[in-house]
Amino acid sequence: MRSHLLSHWTGKDLATEVGGLTDSIRSAYVDRLLDILRNGLWMTVPAERLQGRGESGGTRRIKYEVPMLCFTELRASQSQSHRGSYGLLGVVVDRHFVLRRAGGPVLYVRNHPDDGVVGNLARTFEWLNEQVDAGVQGAREVRDSLPYPVAFLKAMSEAGVDDYRYIDEFEWRIVHTHQQQAAGHIVPTGQTRPKYRVPITIEDLKMVIVPDSEVRDRAVETIQRWSSGRVPPVLTIDEVEQM
Repeated sequence: MRSHLLSHWTGKDLATEVGGLTDSIRSAYVDRLLDILRNGLWMTVPAERLQGRGESGGTRRIKYEVPMLCFTELRASQSQSHRGSYGLLGVVVDRHFVLRRAGGPVLYVRNHPDDGVVGNLARTFEWLNEQVDAGVQGAREVRDSLPYPVAFLKAMSEAGVDDYRYIDEFEWRIVHTHQQQAAGHIVPTGQTRPKYRVPITIEDLKMVIVPDSEVRDRAVETIQRWSSGRVPPVLTIDEVEQM
């Protein structure tokens, strides 16, 4: 049965092994949590590079760099390798949090010279660019609407190698759109990094997962001050691994 909860993991720049925690790292994790509560979750801009082959032949490529916020559908107890890549602080929401912000699960593609999904979409981009250059009415609007759905394409493997490195992440995404920004679901920061954040409320926060019990004690106090007393479940990594 698939989980209805989604987790965003952060802190890879702080520490990715519980055994390596120090008091200063623990404090940094609490500060990271407070920053998220006050200002929202970061939207990062990963560089996605995909390749494939269209019906008309020839290897074609798609590349994009758009602001997005990523979650995993993996249960917390199954996220050991995921945490090792992304960090030891888990912010847990439900699916509706992502869906209400026009997000959803990614579409995994092979990222291989023979991949038909990528190849045909790349050819579509080429054709639309040709129509824009030719001054065809409406072509620019159609072309400019295509990057949003394309931003939900995710390579399941490294380019040209079926190593399935990413498919087990069960990724969901919120991708920046001006509509979501106008609705207040995405807010500009006025900074370069991050350029956008996704605000979160106490109602949105279903669970918080922290590195250890020392961080939890401080995290609970932090959440209480931020939310005027309301605190969702705050579990340690050791606890969720026992579930």
